[in-house]
Amino acid sequence: PSLRSRVLNVKNWRALLLWFLPITLRAVETVRFYTQKLQNAEIKGIEYQ
Repeated sequence: PSLRSRVLNVKNWRALLLWFLPITLRAVETVRFYTQKLQNAEIKGIEYQ
């Protein structure tokens, strides 16, 4: 199939999914996770960069 066909297929599936499962609320989490702190809770000072 062509690229256009694939794009239209995705759009059609999206429209069908939204028709069956309408989304009324969207929420975006904007939280920072400090992965260094998750790996080593004792880290601080110069090491914590």
